[in-house]
Amino acid sequence: MATYKDDRKWSDQFIPELKKIVHDVLSQSGHVERVTTAPTDEDNLRNTDLIVFNDTTGKRVGCRVRRRDERYDEYWRQVTFRFSRDSGKETELSKLERGWGDVFVYGWAKDKKVTDWRVIDLSKFRQYMKDYPDRGIQRNNHDGSSDFLAYDTSLFTAGIEIETNGFLDKDKTVKSDTPLTSENLFT
Repeated sequence: MATYKDDRKWSDQFIPELKKIVHDVLSQSGHVERVTTAPTDEDNLRNTDLIVFNDTTGKRVGCRVRRRDERYDEYWRQVTFRFSRDSGKETELSKLERGWGDVFVYGWAKDKKVTDWRVIDLSKFRQYMKDYPDRGIQRNNHDGSSDFLAYDTSLFTAGIEIETNGFLDKDKTVKSDTPLTSENLFT
């Protein structure tokens, strides 16, 4: 059974890559001075893994990275938010519902590299959860350590996803290690 420390150790290896993704995406809509790793209290209390600083404000960024394993083909279109953990600690969904976090980076990793990601506007996602409360499907983690609400991104309303990378479209994916050809790009 995975513990918070196990999960954190695994996901922390991707922080430098996630910082670059956040910087590149958010720079398109305004000046980004720097992206820093949030203090532990920010993560534990406010759903914040990274903090983006610009000239006038800061943005709290939550991050989640999933393993791109044999389950990827079935779940690549989902984003999940943990809503319970055996430890009883407050979860990312609870923090999100309380208004913490401005942006969320949701990624898939394989061989120590983030291969696919989505950057989500959490304000718009919160509104989506209010407008469509039945769209989150409860899922148990395969190891039994926690429960999640899974959201199908093909049902998202406009503007929730700020940017995506690695997903060709909402109906089909070509794995990153598959060379793109006219046969697999358009079929």
